Amino acid sequence: MCCFNRLVEMKMESLLEMPELPNVAKYWQNLKSRKSYQQGLLDYPDHEEMLKKIFNSGPNPHLEIIQNKIIEQLNS
Repeated sequence: MCCFNRLVEMKMESLLEMPELPNVAKYWQNLKSRKSYQQGLLDYPDHEEMLKKIFNSGPNPHLEIIQNKIIEQLNS
């Protein structure tokens, strides 16, 4: 759960929702609906300011490269 949340914090949530990875997307939806996800992670942000400085509310510059690598691996 915390690894998936870290992807969200790093502006890479779309990796968890890729149509090429339907089981990951379904699992992610289930995780987000858990009360423990809210209580254990979302209610205790610990580095929001640092992430704002890094990404300035924009996308992660590496996201597209990673998505393409995933698709490439799935197609090989």
